Order: sequence, then structure tokens, then C-alpha cells
Amino acid sequence: MSDNFGDRMKMYEKAESGRRFMPLLPVYARLDGRSFSRFTKGFNRPYDKRMSEAMIDTTKYLVEETNALIGYSQSDEISLVWYSDSIDSQIFFDGKIQKMVSVLAALA
Repeated sequence: MSDNFGDRMKMYEKAESGRRFMPLLPVYARLDGRSFSRFTKGFNRPYDKRMSEAMIDTTKYLVEETNALIGYSQSDEISLVWYSDSIDSQIFFDGKIQKMVSVLAALA
């Protein structure tokens, strides 16, 4: 018996999982907090030191885990930058877009 749906899903996965960022170009990722206004309800406004420290610690962790060259935190967002300076050097997960996106979300 043929599994048309399963075969189709595998075809889609194969097409997407191989996509990569172009070598020698900077790669920028922005991780944006979801529903942070609800999450931070009850925190000090407009600035909460615990929240700020948690965002900074998370940014540092992401930079270390992904070998990002730049990590920046602002409000509920974290920005990361990778850059390969030669064709032989590789960025995080060899620039595989889907892998980077899913792992960054999991790490944060």
C-alpha cells in the first residue's frame, strides 16, 4: 500500500531541510518574546532588573552555544549575528536555515 501523504511530507521536508544561508554573507537572527506583557505582569515597570539579567544571561548563553559573533538584548528581543570570513569556515549548523531556527527557539 502506498503512503501518499507520508511520501509528500518527506518530499517537502527534503526540499526545505537542505536550504542554507549563502556562504560569506552575515546571518542575522532576531528572537522575539511571545506574550511577554502577560508573562511580565507584576514585574517592576518600566524596568525590572531580574528580567534584564535573565535576558542578558540568555543572550550570553546563545552566543556561547551557537558561536555567534554578536549578541544583543533589547526589551523582549535577542539579536544574534554570525559571519564566515572564508569559504572554509562554517557558521552555526553550517547555515541550515530550518535547523538554526528550530534550535534557536529551543535554546532560548
